[in-house]
Amino acid sequence: MLAAELGLGTVLNWDLSIQDVVIFALLCALGSSFGRLVRRLWIADIVLLTLVFLIAMTTVFSGSIARWVRADALPSQGVDAVVVPSSAVTSSGTLTVFGSDRLLMALDLIRRGVAPRLVTSRVCCGSDATVDSDADQRRLINLAGVSDRWILVENSGQSTHDETIAIDRRLRELGARSIAVVTSPLHTRRACATYEHDGMRVTCLPSLERGDQTRSAHDPHDRLAAFRTYVYERIGWWLYRRRGWVNAAREVDPSRRYL
Repeated sequence: MLAAELGLGTVLNWDLSIQDVVIFALLCALGSSFGRLVRRLWIADIVLLTLVFLIAMTTVFSGSIARWVRADALPSQGVDAVVVPSSAVTSSGTLTVFGSDRLLMALDLIRRGVAPRLVTSRVCCGSDATVDSDADQRRLINLAGVSDRWILVENSGQSTHDETIAIDRRLRELGARSIAVVTSPLHTRRACATYEHDGMRVTCLPSLERGDQTRSAHDPHDRLAAFRTYVYERIGWWLYRRRGWVNAAREVDPSRRYL
């Protein structure tokens, strides 16, 4: 449970369930007869508990987390399109809070005339992909009155990189190369660097958060949520660099504002 609080569940896409707790309890019961194992478990618990306390009750990691957010100034001439990276969809076909946050901010930009196009991708739920985000995206876009400017891109991949390739292909057909990417604060650096690696001119904009406050965490719950997301994004950045999906030189760009 302590490891999950620190981001293990986020990295492994694993939700701690009662079955997991029972399995761990049985394994520990079987291993309790081995004194050396018990001592190591105690040490691991103390180390993890100390780390959880430091993250939740202090601001020791707040600076590193805040600096990971990338926020660019919008160009005065606007951009060719506003792009909303996908998040997830619930089993009933509604966007999660992360996806809703991104789309709502993008709709505000379109209403303000920042770009003539809004680009999203289809988000599916379940191994058989029987539930998708189309209806809920359409509902919000219709409410904003910009359905005539909406472009939905088919995305068969499961990663930001796969989605970038699909959206880039569609934007090239339209002759659009200057985009504003609206995504969750701690996802901004990796997402925007992926689009830039594909040759686009990118303005990176962190969305407002209506759930966990990862950009400005002021209480224990939000600090732990921010740390979990930060760990996930750091590992994601490392993997993208190894695979050549982002430019290493763009990890720290002095011309950008990292807030």
